[in-house]
Amino acid sequence: MELRSGTGAQALSWPSNIHVLIDGPGLAVVEGARALLKLLTSDKLVELQALLRLLEFCDELCGHYVRDPLDHRSGKPTYDEPHEDSRLCNPEQLISFLKALPRMDGVRLARRVAQYTIDESGSPMESYFNHALTLPPRLAGLSLPKPLANKQLRINDDERGLMLHDSLRPDLQWPEQRVLAEYLGDEPHAGKAARVEDKNRLLDYASTRYVAFPLMFDDVRNATALNRTAQMIARELMHKGCPQALYRVRRIQSREGFASKQNTLIATLLPPVKRYDDVG
Repeated sequence: MELRSGTGAQALSWPSNIHVLIDGPGLAVVEGARALLKLLTSDKLVELQALLRLLEFCDELCGHYVRDPLDHRSGKPTYDEPHEDSRLCNPEQLISFLKALPRMDGVRLARRVAQYTIDESGSPMESYFNHALTLPPRLAGLSLPKPLANKQLRINDDERGLMLHDSLRPDLQWPEQRVLAEYLGDEPHAGKAARVEDKNRLLDYASTRYVAFPLMFDDVRNATALNRTAQMIARELMHKGCPQALYRVRRIQSREGFASKQNTLIATLLPPVKRYDDVG
């Protein structure tokens, strides 16, 4: 796609005889797949690492955050403001574009990964936790039903009358089972105002028919914590109409070789977190 001179909120201009071309989201994913294939053939990555790295890029394209382009792993992401939507595409558009492409290096890998892209994820941590719960076991996930991410909570008028917020968009929600999970970050939630906001959101969730799981870094920081949290959510989903969810999660966790795959997922997708010792 061509970037037009003098367009955008912060317009840039260049001579008319210069054409600036940039990859659209779909081609950027293919280019990323090509680069990862080179690392695979040189044994610098294993296949699961390549798939997960490409998946986190797809999530970013379809999410409400942008990682630091110079330091994807440790740099501080930039997030959309409330009611802002800077997504470059959605998963349906990405999948449709890749499906229409002719054969070329990277397309097959890109198509394989794009089907698992999260729509409207709000942070790298949300993407990590979502995938850890829902990806199929061959990709190191626990195969729980895929939740909605940052979508408007469906509530009735009686519930709305008790709420402190006009609307709620939980990080993850399973609307049919009326279960949700909210990740409460560490450093951004250290101040008093942030803690009050977290408290008010939890009170609002308690006013609804949803069962809410408030989570922090210690609940997802390693395989032991992640599996414990997954079992709690799976148990609730099972009680709300997902047959055998808890027992399926336990079977997956006990499979030979799964622990190694899960540790790869954690090492690849879990963002570094700056902790705080005293929130004041």
